[in-house]
Formats: sequence, C-alpha cells, structure tokens
Amino acid sequence: MLTSKILFNGLIELKPITKSNNMTENREETYYGIKELASILKLNYRTVLDLIVAGDLKAYRIGRVFRISSIQVSRFLKSKEIKNTRSY
Repeated sequence: MLTSKILFNGLIELKPITKSNNMTENREETYYGIKELASILKLNYRTVLDLIVAGDLKAYRIGRVFRISSIQVSRFLKSKEIKNTRSY
C-alpha cells in the first residue's frame, strides 16, 4: 500500500506503508520475482509458477510480471513445515 501527500508544487509524493508485526520491529517488505525466488528456495522456475497458479503461494501480477512478498514466502514455508518427526 502507498500513502500519498500533495506537495506545494502540485506533485504527489508516494511512500510505501511499512507493515509491522508484533514479534518484529517495523521493516519493509521485500518482493521477489519467480526466477529470484526459485533460486533462493532452490526450486525450478516452473515449480514456483505452479505453486502460484495452484494458490499455494500468493503473488501479485503486474502485467506479465509476478511479485511475491517475503511475508507470503514465510507463510507458505510455515504451512509446509513438518510437524511430526516420526519415521515413515
């Protein structure tokens, strides 16, 4: 989200709103492209795209470009956490 303020010369200044979390200090969100996120998670480009299309990983689409926020990546990884460590 952006906040806007009209300056004295009639121009509009846009600033991002920093989201805060109870557990952390205020910090700006980081956004990743599919290729960048695939590299970070050591996954295939197509795998990340399939996760987005399936709705497992939330993303924003601006034109032909996808952007995934660091918060959505954290939520996705937490949802995939293995809770039971017993062997199969």
